[in-house]
Amino acid sequence: MDSSDHIKIAIMKELQDAIKIKKNNDELQQYLISSIQWIIRYAERNNFRIPDKDKMIEMLDKITQIKSQYPK
Repeated sequence: MDSSDHIKIAIMKELQDAIKIKKNNDELQQYLISSIQWIIRYAERNNFRIPDKDKMIEMLDKITQIKSQYPK
């Protein structure tokens, strides 16, 4: 095994780690989106006032925008 093989192995390991991190990030984004949407719907259904509701909606928009920039 020469040095180029070691480099290829290291690159593959890094790629696998990056894929795992992206999958985790995607899952966390989806949980965050779902949770914020649920809170907003729950509050609207039960006539609760949410402080900074507009900021929560803005956060959803930003998450969606970021999510759309990267391939699945």
